[in-house]
Amino acid sequence: MKLELFADGLSEPRNPGYATWAWLAKVNGAAVAQDYGYLGNPISNNVAEYTAIGKALRWLADNHPSESVALYSDSQLCVRQISGEYNCNKEHLQKYRDRCRELLAGLPNVRLEWIPSAQNSEADELTRKAYKDATGKNAPVRHK
Repeated sequence: MKLELFADGLSEPRNPGYATWAWLAKVNGAAVAQDYGYLGNPISNNVAEYTAIGKALRWLADNHPSESVALYSDSQLCVRQISGEYNCNKEHLQKYRDRCRELLAGLPNVRLEWIPSAQNSEADELTRKAYKDATGKNAPVRHK
């Protein structure tokens, strides 16, 4: 079984703005679980990204704690702060980073990796669904 998780966060129409998060689990390429939600306004995209990663890790810890898993995020900042490659100087983000690290410590077979946004389109679609559910509007499309 090849288990992969994809996490994403969104904050629109500006940053900070209306923030949503989402994650998607796939086994052998087929979606098997997902979750998404609205965080509020004004909340930054980094908080949304960290929330998505944290919720994906929580689901993994509750459901597949010993599986070998790749968890993908298109937030270079979050991935590198969690790994320790980047410092986390923003005090309000440190609690999110620390929670993700705590969850990862209990999941020894998880590999957290950065991917380009184009490879995270399904999780992005879920953040947009959460945005529309919360605001009644479509999130602006950004070309990255």
